[in-house]
Amino acid sequence: MIPPIISPVGERENVDEKMGFRHLLNHCVESGLHGIFVAGSNGETMGLTQSKRDRAIKIAISEVGDRVPVLCRDMDAGTKKVIENIERLE
Repeated sequence: MIPPIISPVGERENVDEKMGFRHLLNHCVESGLHGIFVAGSNGETMGLTQSKRDRAIKIAISEVGDRVPVLCRDMDAGTKKVIENIERLE
């Protein structure tokens, strides 16, 4: 099971890395999820800039990527932008 995981956001519209996101990621893995899907279909990441979405993805990879697969959404307003997103995150 690999559900979309929310990316907790703080008051300044930054990913709540220390208090929320890393804790949530570890809880999900320790509870038996087979992978993490970040920046997915929950909606909060659409309110973030691309660099903040990238940060959420990088946090997830660094926190749990050695234990379970991390999938990420790379949607954007056009094919060229999606390809650029994929290349940047590779």
